Amino acid sequence: MAVVGQGTHEDMRAFLETRPVPYETFADPERAAYRAYGLARGTWRQVAYDPSVLRAGAAAAMEGHIVGTPMGDTMQLPGSFVISDGTVVYAHRGKTSADTAPIDDLLRAL
Repeated sequence: MAVVGQGTHEDMRAFLETRPVPYETFADPERAAYRAYGLARGTWRQVAYDPSVLRAGAAAAMEGHIVGTPMGDTMQLPGSFVISDGTVVYAHRGKTSADTAPIDDLLRAL
């Protein structure tokens, strides 16, 4: 398993200091992987003003999570992929910044 982030290598190191990830991590400051897997840049509505984004932000704040310093392109929409033997067996391309793959779907695809 691997995690690809769009910030610099320094951004990734700083992120991992506060949020350890038990997977191999890669920095992709040019967002080449994002483009290769068809992940779009969002509109302001998709990134900040969609009701689902506002609800997710409020829920995170209620749990004590705060927004950190943005890394990379803040308009980049998220995505999650499971790749097996060079073939994408699961793909989730976020429609808003809050639209992330359900963890159960990811685990089933493994």
